[in-house]
Amino acid sequence: MTEGILGQSLPVARRHSAGFGRLRAAMFSRRYAAACRRARRAAALQRFIDDVFDIYKSVELALVPARHAMGGAANKTAAAFAAAAERAHGGRVRAGQTLEDLAAGLPRIRLLPRSRLNTIIAFAALAGAVFAFAFYDTGLEVVVDGRSMGYVSRQSEFREAVEAVNVRVASILGEPFFYRPDVSFRLGVARRSQIFDTARVEQYLFGNIAAVSSLYVLSVDGKPVAANASYTAIRDVLESILEQYPLFGDFDSCSFTQDIEIKYQAADVRISMDAAAIKDMLTAELRPAVHDTVRFDDTIDLFCQRNGISREWLETINGGADLSDPAPGRSLLVKIAVPYLSVSMSRRIDYVEPIAFSTVYVDDNSLFEDETARLVEGVDGLANVLADQNYLDGQVVGATIVATEVAVEPVDEVIAKGTKIRYTTGKFIRPHPGAVTSGYGYRISNGTRGFHSGIDIGGPTGSNIVASDGGQVIYSGWNGSYGNCVIIKHANAYTTLYAHCSKLLVKNGQNVGQGEVIALVGSTGRSTGPHVHFEISRNGQRLNPATLLPKR
Repeated sequence: MTEGILGQSLPVARRHSAGFGRLRAAMFSRRYAAACRRARRAAALQRFIDDVFDIYKSVELALVPARHAMGGAANKTAAAFAAAAERAHGGRVRAGQTLEDLAAGLPRIRLLPRSRLNTIIAFAALAGAVFAFAFYDTGLEVVVDGRSMGYVSRQSEFREAVEAVNVRVASILGEPFFYRPDVSFRLGVARRSQIFDTARVEQYLFGNIAAVSSLYVLSVDGKPVAANASYTAIRDVLESILEQYPLFGDFDSCSFTQDIEIKYQAADVRISMDAAAIKDMLTAELRPAVHDTVRFDDTIDLFCQRNGISREWLETINGGADLSDPAPGRSLLVKIAVPYLSVSMSRRIDYVEPIAFSTVYVDDNSLFEDETARLVEGVDGLANVLADQNYLDGQVVGATIVATEVAVEPVDEVIAKGTKIRYTTGKFIRPHPGAVTSGYGYRISNGTRGFHSGIDIGGPTGSNIVASDGGQVIYSGWNGSYGNCVIIKHANAYTTLYAHCSKLLVKNGQNVGQGEVIALVGSTGRSTGPHVHFEISRNGQRLNPATLLPKR
């Protein structure tokens, strides 16, 4: 044996002595030292594995989020140990072997002192726990219609999102909508970024609603009317409608009168249609044209009144035809067709139009208030006008003036307007309330038969005498046998006379109104007592006042 070990043969006595020395040398040889080191490493590895499992088992239950967050790190470690054990066991690993059993066959290597290793492992576990709590959290996994949607913090967030979806879809459809998904919840751990808030849940659920879809929506005056997956398809339809009207030559602009908008948004799938259907809808008439037949007894004004339109509009929508005397039985357009989309057009035109003259009034005191006289005859001027003529669906609806240049100035008409007050009413009243003491006609006075040209109305001296009608005083003074006398000329060829007055209160040329006091009762001139002698004449011919005065 010693020969095998030391490689040579010695005597027995010397063999024991020399053999022991050589044995000691062999114990410290390189091969023995290497074998010892391998044994120490295997023992260290065994202790390391035991420490890992002890710490892992102690924090396993306390660090549930960390265990999930590390995404199966323990399983990966076990798989690594299993692979190493399989290599150490020569590829023979039995079913049901634990990680400790598999590690038993690995070389045991002492890498670090046990106390330092425990510290490092504990620090690593703490760091993993902090990481897990910072980036992971427990939540409710939501399973909608058998498919996992993600995680939420509370069930109430999911319910709020469902109600928000119902409101949003109802606003799009224009009718009530109720979405009730098949949903279940289960507790789990997930990264904080993977836990949905209410807005994200709402967006996810909204994408599952079949009644709405994201499309290009055509809106007319803010109301969605059609939708298509292609923006270009809708735009081409609108352009083809405008191309039906002349855009060049006679017309300078052509556009829709309604507010047209194409926007990509969630839409009711029921308004989704192809380009041909969209064009058919937009070119249809909301209301057809209306005609009416001229009746036998119709005038143009009666015809317009019956249809509730003006004469100018009737002429406009009928192509500017002269309708001053429409023939009975003629059919006229009274209401134009109203299309789904109305098209407005305009073109620049120039024309000459008259400038109406103005009328200027000047005061003239030689005329009565209700009298006028033309002093200068008015003449219209001329103006060159530049305007944009406006059309609606091919019909002229007006014009917008761009510029006006006066070619010929108008001449103002000058009218004289009277300022003279006309007091005459055309009716007479009693000049005094007293009784008639002597009538109109022939009578005998002082034994002499004579003609009495007026009537006498008795009254106390100094009582008021009033104008029987309004007019201008043409005489106020002494008048022979009449005594103090007032004569008034009225505007209707009548004159009145008031005689025997005790006092005159008006002057020649003065205008007086009906019922105005002009004198006082007296007995001047040829008189037998206090009274007022009252006469009425027309164009110089005396009349019986009693027939013109109101009955008492």
